[in-house]
Amino acid sequence: MDGFLAKCDRAFELLGPDQDAILVVPPFADTSRPAFGVHLLQACAEGAGLRVGILYANLLFAALSGEELYDAICYSQFVGMLGERIFTACAFGLPPLGRHREEIEKQLARERTAKERSATVEQIAALEREAAGFCAAIGRRFGGLRCRVAGATTTFHQTAASAALEAVNGAMLYARRGGISDLRAGGTSNPTKPQKNSSPRAGQS
Repeated sequence: MDGFLAKCDRAFELLGPDQDAILVVPPFADTSRPAFGVHLLQACAEGAGLRVGILYANLLFAALSGEELYDAICYSQFVGMLGERIFTACAFGLPPLGRHREEIEKQLARERTAKERSATVEQIAALEREAAGFCAAIGRRFGGLRCRVAGATTTFHQTAASAALEAVNGAMLYARRGGISDLRAGGTSNPTKPQKNSSPRAGQS
């Protein structure tokens, strides 16, 4: 965890504190290529005179989990939603790894039979226990930023991680700045501003 925290510190140091908005690429986005959508939004915003930073939180989570395990989940068959299950408790208060956990072993068995990348149930359960600490570490560092808008991509294996990170990051920014807007890049965009004396909900940032 110490190595991961050092990488977090460096990532936020490179990001800088003076962005108008931050766009987050969460787990389990592919680590081998950039997310073009957020960079297009960044360019459009900069054309309007706004400073937009991009945080590849997927790379930070891959540093925490290890590349081999990360890729096994990232490239797993989406039907089992392994990437979503890792963050379902943090995002939605569901049981760890969600409901119908027996489906996880069935999927992993199929992938082993097909000789695809595969993880074990124990590895996935251990990584799920790291998810809350990961979100908290990102959230604490978001609390030091001056931006008032945060968003995250929401596509394959990323939706629960996006919701979990936005809930934590939004709470930190809301507490520090007295209000924050939400923008989902890569999904339906629905900017919102919490009303006075309201508290951010899961999925808001």
